[in-house]
Amino acid sequence: MNDRRTYHPLVWLLLVSTGLGRTSVFMVLPFLTLHLSKMGYTAFEAGQVVGAGWLVGSLGGLIGGFVSDRWGRMPVLLTSLFFWSLTFYGFALAESFGFFLLLSVMNGVCRSFYDTISKSLLTDLVPKKDQARILGRSYLSLNLALAVGPLLGVYFAQYSSVLVFVVTGSVMSFLVIVMGWADLQYRGDLPPFPGPGSGLSTVMKSAVRDTSLLFALLMGIIFTIGYAQIETTLPLHLKTESLSVYPALLTTNAILVVLFAIPMSNWAGSQSPIRVILISSLLFAAGLVLFGTDKASLLFAGMAVITLAETMFFPVWEAGVAQLGQDRGMKGVYLGSSGMIQLGFFVGPVLGGWLLDRTGGTVTFGMMGALALSILLMPLWVRFRDAADFRQETEEAA
Repeated sequence: MNDRRTYHPLVWLLLVSTGLGRTSVFMVLPFLTLHLSKMGYTAFEAGQVVGAGWLVGSLGGLIGGFVSDRWGRMPVLLTSLFFWSLTFYGFALAESFGFFLLLSVMNGVCRSFYDTISKSLLTDLVPKKDQARILGRSYLSLNLALAVGPLLGVYFAQYSSVLVFVVTGSVMSFLVIVMGWADLQYRGDLPPFPGPGSGLSTVMKSAVRDTSLLFALLMGIIFTIGYAQIETTLPLHLKTESLSVYPALLTTNAILVVLFAIPMSNWAGSQSPIRVILISSLLFAAGLVLFGTDKASLLFAGMAVITLAETMFFPVWEAGVAQLGQDRGMKGVYLGSSGMIQLGFFVGPVLGGWLLDRTGGTVTFGMMGALALSILLMPLWVRFRDAADFRQETEEAA
């Protein structure tokens, strides 16, 4: 399905609105700490404010997914966008630490709700075989926003740091109007959502007992532990070797993501998910090992290989989680649980820094590569468990 006309118009509207929303958010994130500093808050206090949003966001997707499964995607998505816009207007007006902390928590909740529900909607509106492809487009929009957002933030911040928040809030308000119109226009095309009859605690217990979901989350966390090294351990390693090459490595990653995202998601969508997971994990491990060197050519090769791996892994991984949830009637909850892989961005820097202090860069990245290789065993273990469960059910039925 390469022809855009084969997809529902709401799919493309969601991709564009997601790109705009993420660009606006990335306008704000680099300047929130600067804004807090200008207001006299310490670096520790600023870190508390920013960190609170990410911590709450890593768990908020579960609740957002549950609510959207029960009451429908669009009503919850519109509500999250509305309160998200108020959050950014609030940042422009806030003065007290408690108010900033509350707004950061709201930002994390609204972001996790929106990300979960928008991905659920995308997978609702396309056939199963195209889900990885569409999620690859969504991943591309994230990386484009990551590149463009801070540049726009710099432009608006030269006039006023408050202006950055006002512009972001205005973009979110515009998206509320656009998506509200889309809801009225295409409401009849959306699948019905009678929702789970069980309460939140029952649904969560069911998800926690799902071995396939737990192993999928563990795969994602391990991948993000390795990926987190790019922004934390890698510059510390290069500080003793050649830190000047680091900005060029980040630029290479940004450019290659744009080049690889669409062709890789197209290719991955036509392959077995397990095959894609295995190949991307091998590439990812190899790239991490190459980061342990001090030769520029090998560092750039490592970044190219890792970028190729991430553009293969994340869309297929998210599509797999979505399919697990769809099979169990809890797609929103399952996609919401995917936010828990952000724990890898906490564990990764701590583990990487600890290893770097004690072993040096070569051993650290070698061990990170070995950790990435453990992903190879997980799809095989899940398949073994599924087969064992099937045999047990058959024996009990007999």
